Amino acid sequence: QAAELANASNDVAHYRAALTALDAHCIDVVVTALTKAGFSFQPGTTWRTESITQLVGVVPQYQRLLIRLLEMLTEVGIFRREGDRWQVVQQPVTADPMQALRSLQENAGDVIGAELALVAQCAPKLSETWRGLQDPLDLLFPAGNEGSDNGSATHFYQTSRTAQVANATVQQTLTTVLAALPAGRGLRILEVGAGTGSTTAALLPHLPAAQIEYTFTDIGTAFLRQAQTAFGDYDFVHYRTLDIEQEPTRQGFTPHQYDVVIAANVLHATADLATTLRNIHQLLAPNGLLLLLEGTTRSRWIDLTFGLTEGWWRFADARQDHPLIDATAWHELLLANGFVAVTDCPATPVEPTLAGGQTLFVAQVTAQDDTTGDITVADTRQPWLLFADENGCADELAAAWRNRGAAPYLVSPGATYSQRDANSFTINPNTAADYATLLASLPPIGGLAHLWSLDLPTLAARGAATNGTHDHTTLQPGDDLVALAQHNVGSMLTLTQALLQSAQSPTSLWLVTQNAHAVLDGDGVTGALQATLWGLGRTLTLEHPELNPVQIDLDGDAQDGRQWAALAALMTAPAMTTVHENQLALRQGQAYVARLDRADLYPAMATDRVPVQPQATYLITGGLGAIGLLTAESLVAQGADHLLLVGRSQPRAAAVERLTAWREQGVTVTVHQADVTDRAQMAQVIAAIDPAAPLRGVIHSVGLLDDGVLLQQRWARFAPVLAPKLQGAWHLHELTQGLPLDFFLLFSSAVGLMGNAGQANHAAAN
Repeated sequence: QAAELANASNDVAHYRAALTALDAHCIDVVVTALTKAGFSFQPGTTWRTESITQLVGVVPQYQRLLIRLLEMLTEVGIFRREGDRWQVVQQPVTADPMQALRSLQENAGDVIGAELALVAQCAPKLSETWRGLQDPLDLLFPAGNEGSDNGSATHFYQTSRTAQVANATVQQTLTTVLAALPAGRGLRILEVGAGTGSTTAALLPHLPAAQIEYTFTDIGTAFLRQAQTAFGDYDFVHYRTLDIEQEPTRQGFTPHQYDVVIAANVLHATADLATTLRNIHQLLAPNGLLLLLEGTTRSRWIDLTFGLTEGWWRFADARQDHPLIDATAWHELLLANGFVAVTDCPATPVEPTLAGGQTLFVAQVTAQDDTTGDITVADTRQPWLLFADENGCADELAAAWRNRGAAPYLVSPGATYSQRDANSFTINPNTAADYATLLASLPPIGGLAHLWSLDLPTLAARGAATNGTHDHTTLQPGDDLVALAQHNVGSMLTLTQALLQSAQSPTSLWLVTQNAHAVLDGDGVTGALQATLWGLGRTLTLEHPELNPVQIDLDGDAQDGRQWAALAALMTAPAMTTVHENQLALRQGQAYVARLDRADLYPAMATDRVPVQPQATYLITGGLGAIGLLTAESLVAQGADHLLLVGRSQPRAAAVERLTAWREQGVTVTVHQADVTDRAQMAQVIAAIDPAAPLRGVIHSVGLLDDGVLLQQRWARFAPVLAPKLQGAWHLHELTQGLPLDFFLLFSSAVGLMGNAGQANHAAAN
């Protein structure tokens, strides 16, 4: 092979020979991994697939990978396959795969260096990966690797000849499309699964900014954030999440909105290609074009790198044993799903192999679209699933649904899972398995509404009106707010995870609260504890827009029958599935929507400022943290002589330096190590305040982070983030409400208002 590489007289032959050599060395990688895992290549022995699976420890999601590896060995005569039986025909003669890769690097690193680096990164961890002990994403996207170093998929996408030629082909095709447009005509482009942005980077410099609206999409927000940084100079680029396996209209996209959809090496990773193509069809305007770049031949080295990801093998359609299909199959599939005039462009007229066996398909939709991708009222007639509160509100809503001809399923909280009748269930709110069992037992549901927040006790506001005709308990001294929140935000977290892992695909997910927000002048916020659900909901919208979350806050003073009829009408309105007003409040029979408006900044003009008194004490929770210290510094600058700083830990060196400086100025600084979530400890802190300098101000700035996307979160991670904010504030309120305070300040976060992917617990706490 080295001689063949050395003698290759031109670039194309060199590249082809290098890839052939790399695929040959992949056999050594597979044999070494199987041997390492305990498999013995004894000629004449026959193994069932199941036996090999058990012997080498393949976890279920990598069963298809194992079969592909065994097929590789069959291709070179090591195995003979008969159904699920594999007979060892010959003892493999292999070299050290890593040494072989290093040797190939010396001879062919100039043409396939990125490919070699990827294989070298993944090969040693092949058996650990199929046993579920190694996250393949850590191999493909090593921590701290920004694409400038060898060994990452990002580096491959940016520098490999395979990617460069393929992306150049897409770019040239798109340039041809632009040239054919009438002068001044704009072009709306959407890129599906844009990922690391390698195709995007090849296209943007060639697009006329005045004519283009380019939407960069990916299923998650991580790649979107990277893209916003990388392509910040291109003002015509917009960034949105999109799961192309789900209907785009349920994710906020307007049907037939784009002239061109680009999908570069992404569709093969979807479970059902036909469904995916129909969703793309829904996005395209009449005469719109799909530029589809896909691998159409199998490569061993690709299966040993990108094939380690679970998405590579998750197909559940007509594909039998591999995610890649050939050009003929793509033609048939495109034509069967509404596309016409399908053509394919090899990477280059000279040598298609330069693009690593990829093909660019150009497919067009018809001028008159005969599909109906929009959701209609009929779609919403599937029964809804209501997580019913115990105060009777869900019963009112169910009655309104029945009046509209659709009887919903009702789920009540209880000790264990049970089905009371055909439409009524009980589950344990804290048991994840109950949610999974419930969702699996139901036929397809039209939508889902969570009303358990309405069971939470309310604040006993002075002069507050009663909540309609339903009775609500009020918060009492000593109440455990975090335990109460588990019924609210905790159940919603578990429900969301179960829903994402189920076969159900409701049109929308409604999070219902009552008096959790002030909307009109004079509104009381008696349902403040329910507002934690809004924080989770805002983050849910960012992480999983495919669920179409809708948050709605009900009027506590409205006549219930009218209000529930209005809510049922909103839930069944076709517009709610396409016009994504996902933050609503019902007040006095009208629906209000959330808006964040730009406001002008004015200089401080207050004439009634609360004075800072030298002979008063000011308590700051989280007082030893960065925000707490800045707040304390501001108080000192305004004349405060007595500070009480509360924190769980000893002050760090930087904090000690500041405390010392204030004390040298004559300020009395008292530091208490106390847990703000412990009422007894906080009572001791307040009781110890010197009567000569009574407490006049409380600032609650403590906070805790434990970031993770919703699928990674558990209540054990949620609760500690909620506790300092919720329980701490409640303890401070109870312990100081009888004192003549000048101010009681609670610090919050913009995350509570906007949400933030990976910070649902922080958003809920604020």
